[in-house]
Amino acid sequence: QISIITLEEAVKPLVLFVPEVNDMVKLVKQKCQQPKDNLSIDESASIMLFTMRWVPKQNSFRYICNQKLKSNNSDELYPWHLYLKLICISLSKLPTLSYQIFYCEVQMDSINEYSLDTKFVSDGFLSCQLSIEAVDRTNISTLFIVLSNQGKDISQHTFDKTENEILLPDRQQFQVVSNVKSQDGRRIIILRELPFDDFDELFSQSEIDSITNRSFDLLFEQ
Repeated sequence: QISIITLEEAVKPLVLFVPEVNDMVKLVKQKCQQPKDNLSIDESASIMLFTMRWVPKQNSFRYICNQKLKSNNSDELYPWHLYLKLICISLSKLPTLSYQIFYCEVQMDSINEYSLDTKFVSDGFLSCQLSIEAVDRTNISTLFIVLSNQGKDISQHTFDKTENEILLPDRQQFQVVSNVKSQDGRRIIILRELPFDDFDELFSQSEIDSITNRSFDLLFEQ
């Protein structure tokens, strides 16, 4: 069992991987002195640290953390256990958004990994938006539309308060239910969380097709 500790203690083993992590923690702690949702300062700060932008992007805490999660290497993940325990406890205290549609922009075409009916387990936390209008269209080639029961509204705990971010936990199972490519090469992939009770009643094939068409019109309109 790992007891709840401060964020500073949780990131001590991570300095080797995120050299600027102590500076990052100081910045987030300054911004979350009155956290919402009945979270402690350290709990809120653990989420804020994950959402914090950094230049270059490859040095951001989010990027490095997700890269380690994608490795699925227990030795590489061991130093992250304290932080992951803290952020997972923090997320568990937030309300869960059920039967929702979330949107996530992707910078690369993922057709080879996400063919129709493919089932997979996510490796890393997935950052999404509740509204397609909030998706960053810059250089986007692929959009994930995620039908999920596990979304966590972290908008009260993001470093940039203008972002209404939804976070999907690591290690969630999904199935590809649609993968459509437009004439100009852009792609929309719809993922269904597994298990998802009443999915067929909520999202018929015609509704999935309608979601795809509306998303193409809204996201890729000239």
